[in-house]
Amino acid sequence: MLKRICVVVFAVSVFASSQVDAHHSTRTVPDWVVREFNEGKRCRRWEGLMRKHRLPVRAFSYICHRESRGNTFAHNEHDPHSGSYGLWQVNGSWTTVTSQVCKTPWGDMTALYRPSCNAAVAAYLYREEGLAPWGF
Repeated sequence: MLKRICVVVFAVSVFASSQVDAHHSTRTVPDWVVREFNEGKRCRRWEGLMRKHRLPVRAFSYICHRESRGNTFAHNEHDPHSGSYGLWQVNGSWTTVTSQVCKTPWGDMTALYRPSCNAAVAAYLYREEGLAPWGF
């Protein structure tokens, strides 16, 4: 019985520590981003969508402001891989992710002009890469 308890405690502690490390190292919102958000550099209109997709609101509201000023049809054609699209300026290099997450034909990056698709892809990228796709 004691051996079984020790195995369970060990498994729980390993799982918990891996979760803390994964979330702590790649998902910490820099202090300067919080300051920018607090100073009004944010996209309030889309914060409900961010919550729906479990995105950290302070970081992604600021990113939305910085990248697109809340314009769902924002397109930076100068970025590599056909540019960046939508509210969070998802780069064209994420074509496969976009088609899988948004259930659209491969290569149809215009799907990222839909806020729900852009948020879903941003949430996927955030879960997989943290804030790195946005330069943090």
